[in-house]
Amino acid sequence: MTQSHRTILLWCGLVVAFLPGIQNLAESLIANPRQRYVLLPALLIGLLLHQRSDSQTAKTRPWIGLFLLVLGMTTQLFGIASNAWSIARGGIPIAMLGVSYLTGRPRAMVVVMAFAIVPIPNFVTHTTSPWLESMLAGGAAQILGLIGIQLDVGGPLVQFRGARFELLASDNGMVTSLVLALVGWYYAIRADCTIGQSVKRALLWALLSTVVQPLVVVACVATLPLGVPQLGSFGLRHGVSIFLGILVLSGLRPSTAIVKGTQPDSPTAN
Repeated sequence: MTQSHRTILLWCGLVVAFLPGIQNLAESLIANPRQRYVLLPALLIGLLLHQRSDSQTAKTRPWIGLFLLVLGMTTQLFGIASNAWSIARGGIPIAMLGVSYLTGRPRAMVVVMAFAIVPIPNFVTHTTSPWLESMLAGGAAQILGLIGIQLDVGGPLVQFRGARFELLASDNGMVTSLVLALVGWYYAIRADCTIGQSVKRALLWALLSTVVQPLVVVACVATLPLGVPQLGSFGLRHGVSIFLGILVLSGLRPSTAIVKGTQPDSPTAN
């Protein structure tokens, strides 16, 4: 059996072994539109896999790969047995990383992005609720008040002449921080950065959420007095992810202009 056939067999076997977790993840995305930001890391991984640099086999680490593969399967089985599907899904990227180390294809730096395909558990997004989304709602109302739009605010609930707009726990900026970090990591891989440089770039991109999320909330809350709060809700759910998806698909390389302290992208990384 050739190395290529062995790689294909292992990845197909992983899909079969993790069908329960994959099915649950798909059902969760259908039922919860706010979790569909996980399509962005799937897109980024797909784009990286089409690059020449990722068509080559990286150095394998069989023992680490085998350990991660067993750990991933154990995690899925434990999650299913305890009816904790957030845990069960977490076994998928762990096992994917294991297969990457076993086969060397694709590179581990690419596969590690698969951890973002598993939605952030509710108990994590709710750790800052309701004070953080309430603060964002109040800040947006104050900014809009400066231009003469007076809104009534009660915690995360904003009202205007009887119409309501409510910020949820998932609007606290965690998702925005995650998807920004992913794009920073993506551009770092494309620039052939080291692991340390990639981590630095991802963290710096993630910090942009402290500016991006308040601006997004203001823009979305502004749809309430305009009479189209549904548009604002859609923007809070998907706006940043859609924008970033368009950004990477367009082929633009803004990372060095936005994130200082990193070396310019290599022209051969395209």
